[in-house]
Amino acid sequence: NAIDTANIVGRDLRLGRDRLVPEFFFLDPRAVGLWDNLPISEAESAVWAMDADEAGPYGTNPSSRPPPNEDGTPAETLSDQVPRLRQLLSACESIYSGDTVLLIFPDGTGPALLSCLIGGIPLYRTHELEVKAGEVRINVNYESVRAIMRDKPSEEYRAAIEQGREKLKALRAQKDMVVNVKDQRYEKELREEEARVAEVGRKKAEKEEAERLRREEMSKKVERERKEKKERDDDVDTTPIVTALVGAGALGVGASFIGQDEVKDEVKEVDGVAANGAVNATATSTATTFANSTATVESAKEETTVQSINGVPTSESKDASTDTGVTATTQSAPSSPAGADSFHDDDLIVSTSQDRLERAEKAMQDYMEQDDGGDAWLSMLSDIMVDGADADEDDT
Repeated sequence: NAIDTANIVGRDLRLGRDRLVPEFFFLDPRAVGLWDNLPISEAESAVWAMDADEAGPYGTNPSSRPPPNEDGTPAETLSDQVPRLRQLLSACESIYSGDTVLLIFPDGTGPALLSCLIGGIPLYRTHELEVKAGEVRINVNYESVRAIMRDKPSEEYRAAIEQGREKLKALRAQKDMVVNVKDQRYEKELREEEARVAEVGRKKAEKEEAERLRREEMSKKVERERKEKKERDDDVDTTPIVTALVGAGALGVGASFIGQDEVKDEVKEVDGVAANGAVNATATSTATTFANSTATVESAKEETTVQSINGVPTSESKDASTDTGVTATTQSAPSSPAGADSFHDDDLIVSTSQDRLERAEKAMQDYMEQDDGGDAWLSMLSDIMVDGADADEDDT
């Protein structure tokens, strides 16, 4: 743009920044209204054709005014730009009189129109003096302008005007459908933004759906593990206890009845002990043992042993010279329901809740009554204190 060109020129000519003066009004290009920001290949030749055919010598013909735009963009004829150029020359004469002034225009029509004003050339021929991008013209005055102005337009210029007339017809025909570069850029950016928002929404929806599925799967997993744990706890709490009670009860009852059937005809009363082979015992649900019942019958000539192992009776006989006697022994009798029969002797102690409580209290009382050395320790401290007091009296 113009400021970049000025920076390059100032660097090459070693000019200070105070010598580079930006200008924001006098050098403004001509405004073309609705055609503003159209591609230059479509609008430039059409404007040239309109000015050449309709502007007139002073550029004041209203038909040479481009169509207005609804956004407020100015639509100017050539004569509307003339006052700004006159004010530009007036400022240069007042401020920079005697200096060499380089004017850098943002377009090619501005310097061409200024050249026509300097050289006294009709304004409808302005575009014949159009300045190309990057072109430099020096010592611009009346003579130099008239020297470069031909009597007849060049063939290149004529071809551009013919092409511009066709484009001008097309632009005027589709007046309401003209879309400039700015609007095209805006629509493109709008479409890109809509696509971006849609993509973000899609990714967000996918992420939310994935999160929902993950939470649902986690909930199912937790519920499944909870149910499995509950089932395992139920199995641990009920099945072993029922199995132990049933098994132990059956084992005790079986051993009791088998032992009674095998020895009831052989038992005798020895030393006032009734060796009937079966006594009533009360078992609690908390006492669980294993059975190994043995009944021994002794006589003058023979000793008979009846043994029940896991509910299966076995017997063994041998000669003996000892006194006749019957011994019924129960080791670790199994737990059985209340009222079940099993073998035992006088040494068997059936534990109950009250028995265990009494034993625990007795054990605690015995422990509390033990000598822990506390009295000896206090006695020693007392002796030390007495000896210390005696020593203090001796010193005084």
